[in-house]
Amino acid sequence: MSSTLRGAVELGYACVLLQDCAAAYDPADHEASVRLVHSKNHDFGRVSDSTRLGRALAGSTVESLSPPTIQK
Repeated sequence: MSSTLRGAVELGYACVLLQDCAAAYDPADHEASVRLVHSKNHDFGRVSDSTRLGRALAGSTVESLSPPTIQK
C-alpha cells in the first residue's frame, strides 16, 4: 500500500489511508506502513478509517473526521 500511496501523492492526489481497509501479509508490516504515513507530516496523506469516512460521507460533523489513535 505504501508504494501505491506514494505514487498517488507524486501525481498530486491528496490521499487518505483507511487503515482498516488496507492489509499486509504480516500485521507488523501493516502497522509499520500506517505509522510511516502518519509520521511523515502528512506528506503521504492522512490516516483514517472506514467509520470516519462513512460519517463524513453521511454529512456528519468535522469532529468525526479527527484522526484515529495510532498505536506505537
